[in-house]
Amino acid sequence: MNGLTLPWLPPVMGPGNTAAPAVVYFDDFVASDGYAANGSDGIASETANVAQFHLTLVDGATDAGETIVISDAEPGGVLAITTNDADDDSMNLQLNGEAFQVNADRDLYFATRLKVNDADTVDWFVGLANTATDVLGSAVDLIGFGSSNGSGAMENAASANIFAWLEGTGMAADSDTDTASDLADDTFVELSFHLRGASVAEFFVNGNKAVTNSNSDVMLAAGDDLTLTIAMANQSSAASTMEIDYILVAQERG
Repeated sequence: MNGLTLPWLPPVMGPGNTAAPAVVYFDDFVASDGYAANGSDGIASETANVAQFHLTLVDGATDAGETIVISDAEPGGVLAITTNDADDDSMNLQLNGEAFQVNADRDLYFATRLKVNDADTVDWFVGLANTATDVLGSAVDLIGFGSSNGSGAMENAASANIFAWLEGTGMAADSDTDTASDLADDTFVELSFHLRGASVAEFFVNGNKAVTNSNSDVMLAAGDDLTLTIAMANQSSAASTMEIDYILVAQERG
C-alpha cells in the first residue's frame, strides 16, 4: 500500500492463520455522523473526549459555515472537511488520546489519500502530532505531510508544494523537505510514511519514495507520544475543502 509493505496479514484471515500483533487505526469513511458542535453523535466534537476526533476551529466571522460530512460526490467513502470562508479560518482535528508512541523497537506506518479544492490557498497537515489545538502553528512533535505559507511551527514558501515534515522537542533542527511533488487542485494524491523505530523516516508520494531522513539531529525521540492529526487553514477569503479517501495508522505492538 502506497509503497509500504506491512509486516502482518489483514485482520480478517482464514482458520489457522496468525497475524503479528499491531495497533491499527483505519477508516475508509463509508459512514459517519459528521460534525456535532458539542455533542457525542459526530465524528468530531469541539469538546475533547466526546466524539472520535477533538475539533478546534477558527471562524473569524462566527457564521458557522464549516462542515465535516461524507461526500455524496465521491465513490468509496470520502470525508469532506470544509472551513469557513474568512482568511485564517481553520479546522484542527485530532484523534482523542495519544495511542502511538515513537519506539526504537516498533515500526510505525501511515497512509492516506486526499485532495484539496485549491492547492494555492490552503495550509494543511496530515500525519501524527502531539496533542495541540493549533498544530500548524504550535505543534512540538510531529511527522507527516503538509504545506504552509503562514507563520508558526510549519512554514515554507509555497502551499502547493508537498513537504515531508519532522519536528520534535529533542531535535537539533526541524526538517521540512520538499518531496518534489505538488498538489493539483481537486486531484487525489497518495501519501505515506514508514518510521523505522526511532532512527529512519521514509516518505512516499503516490507509491514512490520521495524523502529518506536518517539524520539523528532531525528525528523524533523515542517516547514521543503522538495522535492522528488533520489540520487545514484558509489563506484566502474563500472556504477551503479537503477530501480524505482513507487513513491508515499502524504500529508494531511490543
